[in-house]
Amino acid sequence: MKKRGRKIVNIRNLKYLIEIERSGSLSAAAQKLYISQSYLSRVVHDTEQEYHLTVFTRDRRGLTLTESGRVFLEMAKELVNQADEFENTFQQNRPVSTLRIVSSPSSYSVAAFTQMLREMPEQSLRYSYKEKNAAGVIDAVYNHRADLGVIFLKDIHAPGNAEFFKGRHIEYKKAFSTSLHILLRRGHPLFDKPGFTLEDLYEYNMVVLQNSSGVALNGIADGFYNSYSLPDLVDFDRFRQVVRITDRSILHDVLRDTDYIALGNQLSGQPMPALGIRILPFPFPAAVQDMGQFNHSLYYIYLKDRPLPPAAQTYIRYLCSLNGENKDL
Repeated sequence: MKKRGRKIVNIRNLKYLIEIERSGSLSAAAQKLYISQSYLSRVVHDTEQEYHLTVFTRDRRGLTLTESGRVFLEMAKELVNQADEFENTFQQNRPVSTLRIVSSPSSYSVAAFTQMLREMPEQSLRYSYKEKNAAGVIDAVYNHRADLGVIFLKDIHAPGNAEFFKGRHIEYKKAFSTSLHILLRRGHPLFDKPGFTLEDLYEYNMVVLQNSSGVALNGIADGFYNSYSLPDLVDFDRFRQVVRITDRSILHDVLRDTDYIALGNQLSGQPMPALGIRILPFPFPAAVQDMGQFNHSLYYIYLKDRPLPPAAQTYIRYLCSLNGENKDL
């Protein structure tokens, strides 16, 4: 019986498929790539045959990305980025030190990263910063695809989380704690309304951040405040409208320029000014006796017995220092 070997991934063909998706048609992609349309069509056909899936459906209006095609191209983009990073790193004749960070979407994590870049502009260092949900962060650290992970976790789950990470030989350390807040624009009707309640929130539209796969990550830029994490507190079906956005900067614009609101967190006990956005404590109903059950903490994680790059220690220091600083969203 003939043993099947592993498939060799053709990075060039993946780049072609990504360009087809970006361009919206075979003809447009062929022009940008300076190759024939028939050749691109053959690449699509061969790829679909090799991986037993349909990447694009074809009709008179052109190409439409299928659900399996969307997942395939998301992973293809990661592979292409890694291949480009590999080539760029090792084709240069200089010492190379890397720091790979994977984080849950967080303005705090981004602030620490940009602070590190400002103060450590060393050409011999290569940085990588990606955002994933909590499961993706843990998976990246556990499988050696990241040196350092940053995640938000519920405080009430701390004992179970400790056991979970211990069983995977992952160090698990708290940077700081956060609490549930409302985010809205400067001058929003709720901002100056004394004693507003949860019922008042339902009179407005809600905006939620989600990833490109359609999975709601959190209310705005930090934490896990959505219909999955707050089922006993907030009824998301009662908002006038819930809009889901995949780009944090667009989400900020929506908040700043409309009366939409969002759920998010901030450093416990610290005011958090933002560019045109204000933050108010969440109006917990009187029936909620333990408001702390909805608090989260920001943790950084890394593999035990695996030395962290020196730059990681610098990043951790900046991250933990945010406990005493005000940060814009």
